[in-house]
Amino acid sequence: MTEFTIRLANRPGMLAALTERLDAAGVHVEALAAFGYSEDGHVRMIVDDAETAARVLEEAGLVSEEREVLTTVLPNTTGSLAGLTRRLADSGVNIEALYVLKSHAEGLELAIAVDELAAARSGLGFGLISCQTVAGDNRGWEEWYAEALDLVVELEHRGFRSVWTTEHHFVDDGYMPSLLVTSAAMAARTERILIGTGVVLAPLHHPLRLAEDAATVALISRNRLLLGLGLGWSEIEFDAFGADIHRRGAAMNEVLSILSSAWGGEPFHHDGRVYSLPPVAIRPVPTSPVPVYIGAGAAAGVRRAARLADGFFSNAPFDAFLEQVRVGREELEKAGRDPASFQWSWYSSLYVSDDPRRGLEELAPHLHAMTWKYRDMGESASRPGGPAVPPPYDPAQAERLGGRAMIGTGEQIAERLGELEDTAGVPIDFVARSYFPTMGREQQWEVVGRLAGDVLPHL
Repeated sequence: MTEFTIRLANRPGMLAALTERLDAAGVHVEALAAFGYSEDGHVRMIVDDAETAARVLEEAGLVSEEREVLTTVLPNTTGSLAGLTRRLADSGVNIEALYVLKSHAEGLELAIAVDELAAARSGLGFGLISCQTVAGDNRGWEEWYAEALDLVVELEHRGFRSVWTTEHHFVDDGYMPSLLVTSAAMAARTERILIGTGVVLAPLHHPLRLAEDAATVALISRNRLLLGLGLGWSEIEFDAFGADIHRRGAAMNEVLSILSSAWGGEPFHHDGRVYSLPPVAIRPVPTSPVPVYIGAGAAAGVRRAARLADGFFSNAPFDAFLEQVRVGREELEKAGRDPASFQWSWYSSLYVSDDPRRGLEELAPHLHAMTWKYRDMGESASRPGGPAVPPPYDPAQAERLGGRAMIGTGEQIAERLGELEDTAGVPIDFVARSYFPTMGREQQWEVVGRLAGDVLPHL
């Protein structure tokens, strides 16, 4: 829908005459508001046919400005409007006008005028940026990180809501080990885009240091950090950092408790099974609470997030994700928490192509290299030299590799994402896991451009 701001003389019958002319032209005025209604006041109206309305206004000799507005249905639950306002503010979006179009069983249908339309409309993030080098590529790590920062600037310009990084250690290709350091650099180059860690392997980090680093990034970014935490699974990583892989669940529970206490800014102490901390105060502290997400696959991780975190970060297949949502909502109810305050995020490889078969042929070799590298991580930790060459790609494996990717036109991808959200019955922040170091800069930026141009407008 479109909002028109119209200069209208303050004379009897002017507004009635205008609405009659619009109605005669087949334009339905969905909502109307007047402001500054003096001798030369202004009227704002929401219409369903912008092209015809513009013609009618021009023929009437009326000066007007138009802009597209968002439409959404807000559930009839306590705090839903506050939650929407907060999520928009977190994306650097200000609501300039809000119209109630109608009320029905599902809730209030709203039209919202905002100052950053692309950022508000996009529920799409991008990741998972890892800055891995590729065998045979002559770019050094300095260039990989510089290109990653350039890419984040482009993502913000294109209207993506968030960008996400990913952590592993000791990998021969330099898989990103320091997410919060990189997040601070991303924050310094951008103004609006949310910066997520997907995920920091919490049991490998001292919780006080993690609290300090996250607080610092939150301050640098002006509260744009989304702190995603995960357990980790690589034995070599736990051994090298002196962490106990068998106590990682207990460690995560304590980390979540420690972060909450640490960001309060007052002295606290902690005596747990994994960590014992003397009375200390963490300073500086964030000016607003840092949203903490849990990334996991098991039901225990979903329950932990529902009890102790602000959101859940998942890449489970559709059916498994729907079960995660069911388990999470059940646990939220047990914990007495408002489901509207909890954020669900889901990520998958998205690839825009007018021909899904051709798109699969293009994407599958990159999926092959990515999945193989996870199997190779343990061995690569102590292997000398640069990144190993992946085994040859077998085209016969394309269907298996692409089974969990979404490949199609932008409209088809958006439709499938919408179906998932509708079936889940909860708002979902979607993240395109469409960062592939094996693509090279030109192809990677082309992928971003297609997502922005073909998927975002349909979300």
